[in-house]
Amino acid sequence: MAVKKILVVSDLHGSRMAYGKLSNAPKIYDCDLVILAGDLTGKAVVPIVRRGDGTYDVVIFGDHKIIKENELESTIKTIEMSGYYTAVMNREEHEDISSNENRINELFLRVEKEKLGDALTQIEGKYRQNNVNLFIMPGNDDSESISSFVKEYADGSKTFIDIDEGIANFEDLQLLGFGYSNKTPWNSPRELTEEEIGRRLNDLFDRSEQRRMNRTIAVIHVPPYDTMIDKAPELTSDLRPVIRGGDAVLKSVGSKSVRSIMEKYSPMLGVHGHIHESAGVDYVRNSTSGKVPVLNAGSEYQDGVLRGALLTLSDGGIENIMLTRG
Repeated sequence: MAVKKILVVSDLHGSRMAYGKLSNAPKIYDCDLVILAGDLTGKAVVPIVRRGDGTYDVVIFGDHKIIKENELESTIKTIEMSGYYTAVMNREEHEDISSNENRINELFLRVEKEKLGDALTQIEGKYRQNNVNLFIMPGNDDSESISSFVKEYADGSKTFIDIDEGIANFEDLQLLGFGYSNKTPWNSPRELTEEEIGRRLNDLFDRSEQRRMNRTIAVIHVPPYDTMIDKAPELTSDLRPVIRGGDAVLKSVGSKSVRSIMEKYSPMLGVHGHIHESAGVDYVRNSTSGKVPVLNAGSEYQDGVLRGALLTLSDGGIENIMLTRG
């Protein structure tokens, strides 16, 4: 295999700006493949309520504002750059939806699919021009409905490959994907017990070509436990950061089962996300005392920043890992 560049990103959480930057990534980074390692969708829908006088009510990051028609487009852009969605509606629609949890869920599901579809369509057009594929999977914050949506989109595309709990090939590389996480305080849609993670990952690796582990990239959304890339603020019972000496106390929140899998199978590289503030590269000791590099590109989606990790690979293995921010 000639020298190839692979860009890894994760946890875009619906940020319109981050997705726009991702669509230009092959040209900017001169990469041959892009991996999007989970958490594709936004956190919530912000209603923009049409008033009778032609203005709009909207709550932006906790502040209530009344905006004019000529401010609507820029307001939508500001909100969606930070990973939230918007829905413009009249007051009667807002009152109806606000009082009905099922309607709220229906609205969110409809909007997140619509916005994700728009982002993927933009990416597909530009990647096709550059003859670059996107290997994609949902993360723990994405619903199973979004998982099905991604699979259906990828099935109809020559550019996207859904790797969630699957195996794909790029040149002589084997890529394994797994988008679920261990349990979190947030009760996100795609969380599993450590036992279930271990069972599913063992099944995935057993289905792969074992002789190619030295050319295998394990794309697992949650990082391995007790590494430099799984540190997050420790939380109190009411989900507030624990502060000591004026600083937030950090703790390991990655998966023990993922660490065991990396130690057992020893792939060439582990690619992770999930913990936004723990960008970096670390190593896990395998069963023969060798070292498996593991990385987390990190995420600053709320600021519209695209964090990434640019891999340079050759027949000899990993030539370089460079963390990027743009």
